[in-house]
Amino acid sequence: MSDTPATITAWPALLDRETLAAYLSVSATTLNQLRNSGRLGPREHEFGKRCPRWSRVEVDQWIAAGCPNRAQWVAQRVKAIGGAA
Repeated sequence: MSDTPATITAWPALLDRETLAAYLSVSATTLNQLRNSGRLGPREHEFGKRCPRWSRVEVDQWIAAGCPNRAQWVAQRVKAIGGAA
């Protein structure tokens, strides 16, 4: 995607890898490092073997929560819906 965050006025509901990196203002390499290390809280949804997408709403909630790592994020979400981890 060639657009920069400043030129995008309407973000899609589901973000692909490049769009998520732009949304977070990080490089694709940094995004992959965050994913692989467990520091990116929201999990991707797979639409095919090589077609991950992230929910923009969940990404926004994760940012509002202070960008906790994946384990903390999952625990917070489970607690919020009243379930057990």
